[in-house]
Amino acid sequence: MDVRFFLAKNLMDMGYVACIEAQVVLCSAFHYLKQVLGELRETGEFKGMTQQEYIDARQQVEDLIDLEEHYEIEAKTVEKRMSR
Repeated sequence: MDVRFFLAKNLMDMGYVACIEAQVVLCSAFHYLKQVLGELRETGEFKGMTQQEYIDARQQVEDLIDLEEHYEIEAKTVEKRMSR
């Protein structure tokens, strides 16, 4: 598949305002995860992100999934039962 097909202009020309193409996300994630894990296996470390980029990415993930709300739910349910 020619990935240039997924250029925004091409999609707009076809009438799409937005496109959620699972294969684009899946294949890109796989590609970069493979690189990261390969580097970790070969060198024992990953140098593709700075510490600040990692911190920022982690915070973005936590914000996207509303992690604080999950912690609150856990404290009211699981943690409460565990303390008995």
